[in-house]
Amino acid sequence: EGKESIGKERPIKDILVATTQFFHLFGVLLGGIITTKLLETISPRNTMLLGMYAQILCGCITGLVDVFELHMMFRCLSAICCGLMYTAGGVIMSDITGGKHRTATICLFEQFWSVGVMLLPGIASFWQSWSQLYLAISLPTFILIILHSSKQESFLQ
Repeated sequence: EGKESIGKERPIKDILVATTQFFHLFGVLLGGIITTKLLETISPRNTMLLGMYAQILCGCITGLVDVFELHMMFRCLSAICCGLMYTAGGVIMSDITGGKHRTATICLFEQFWSVGVMLLPGIASFWQSWSQLYLAISLPTFILIILHSSKQESFLQ
């Protein structure tokens, strides 16, 4: 009888996890599209800063909400904010390099984010709940804000 109830609950959990993952990936897509439009009027540096502050806010809220629908919404918003950060960062990296090195620089920059995504399961093993995990992921962005304040507007000037 115990095995039967576990078997029935597992597919529902798998569906819910897949659904929240979908909203995260959809948020990354939207973040890239939104950033492309924002960069027409806002500098990459300010776009990145906006993404950092918004990611801290949305990420912490994602970890604190108890309602699944709100969790999905804020997870999507957190991913949009991440999209703001790394799309603007890619533009900055492209601006500071030129010639044949530009493609390699952009590829290496993207690898940095990919490694971060691959490390998430390992990071997740240190915390017992989604709430703790989201706070652990979101709060270190404050370090990026401190580093960001030391960077000038454009390296090409």
